[in-house]
Amino acid sequence: RGSAASASAHRVCQTPVSRSHHKTPNVNVGGVVRSRRGVRVGCLATREEIDTESLIASYLDEQQLKQVKLFALALLEKNKHMNLTGASTVEEVLTRHVADSLALIPAIEAALGVVVTKKNTGVSQSKHTTESDSQDKDTKHNNSDKQDKDTDNNNRDKQDDDTEHTENNPGHKTKLDPETEKVITVLDVGSGAGFPGIALAIARPFWRVTLLDSLQKRVDFLSQASALCGASNIDTLWSRAEDAGKVGSAHREQYDVVTARAVAELRTLSELCVPLVKVGGVFCAAKNSRGSIALEVEAASSAIEVLGGAPFQIVEVQSTGPDGEKRTAVVSRKVGNTPVKYPRRAGTPNKKPL
Repeated sequence: RGSAASASAHRVCQTPVSRSHHKTPNVNVGGVVRSRRGVRVGCLATREEIDTESLIASYLDEQQLKQVKLFALALLEKNKHMNLTGASTVEEVLTRHVADSLALIPAIEAALGVVVTKKNTGVSQSKHTTESDSQDKDTKHNNSDKQDKDTDNNNRDKQDDDTEHTENNPGHKTKLDPETEKVITVLDVGSGAGFPGIALAIARPFWRVTLLDSLQKRVDFLSQASALCGASNIDTLWSRAEDAGKVGSAHREQYDVVTARAVAELRTLSELCVPLVKVGGVFCAAKNSRGSIALEVEAASSAIEVLGGAPFQIVEVQSTGPDGEKRTAVVSRKVGNTPVKYPRRAGTPNKKPL
């Protein structure tokens, strides 16, 4: 009933809600569609108009946009032989996938809050530290030996442009967050065509993003395409989420952020994703409008608690769903360790959701 109510939410003002064929019919109360049980299942709202071009420009500079377009071209070429997306042009990839993915960033960063600034995210930064330490020592040594002016100028240029050097040097796999000086680890579960993971990785080069998918062909494509577009802060993982999150796995409770887009309903999705989130980290599911997912979120409230997550928060994002309303990010902070019996064996979360 929730999905049906949302799908026609913007038309309810003109068309009364039918009460036939329902034991608990929906009613229009003060501009909100509610069931007889008092649960909010849809909002009456005019169609939201989002300027996707401006949204993309606010997150991607010229070089990053070029990377995204290179990935889009690779995706469309692969799509001729493998069903990855319904988009048929680069512009469609940008508006249907990239913009939707980028719209999640404010919700993710707000949910992370001060967590990443207070604790080490567990990502090895030894390579970065070793190289920058080596550069500092070389610079001091060169200055102390009073090398010629050319050498001194080069050293000063390297110090002044350290951030640019880090970005362009292929030896540096991931930049540090300029605000937290930490690498934020992200896992995109059921990445499929690469979204939201690819877009997040390009827009946030100081995030280390792993794209997980259960189909090896998709993983192979994602690995090749991310390399092609120069997104060096991306890893790929061929696995089922249940296997990656089980006790004994190197991936269990290791990520600051775990995302999922168009994978499963929240009861199932919670069991697939939350075991992979470290305590203090964030689970973020990309979903449609607030009204259309209200019952789904309510149904998953027990599951998220059992798995160690805080109650879900529904955050509207700058992206429009098929009902004309803003899409949402459904977010939960992980406040406790996931019990060892979760996730259950592969396939069970889909067949028997919590």
